[in-house]
Amino acid sequence: MIGLLPPDSGKVLLSETEVTAANSLKLRQRMGYVIQDGGLFPHLTARENATLMARYLGWNGKRLQERLQELMVLTQFPPAALERFTEIKTAAMANTSAINSAG
Repeated sequence: MIGLLPPDSGKVLLSETEVTAANSLKLRQRMGYVIQDGGLFPHLTARENATLMARYLGWNGKRLQERLQELMVLTQFPPAALERFTEIKTAAMANTSAINSAG
């Protein structure tokens, strides 16, 4: 769906736009996906995992922090857990994934 693999036949459309190698990155930025268990980096804190894609996309500190705060409220993620590493309990990892997907 997000253009990681080309279809064997036919087309993949996202909002009436065909997903191609040329536009897949741009289209991918318009849709969310959830990074879960195996996709979370154990050497990064929950904050670092939750903001990984935003940092990759070059979001500035203010925009990133505002969005992180908004998503923490939405997912009821405890602020104290942000600085923990992802080796924390499964529920906190699921919340980190939820923050990623809503971003």
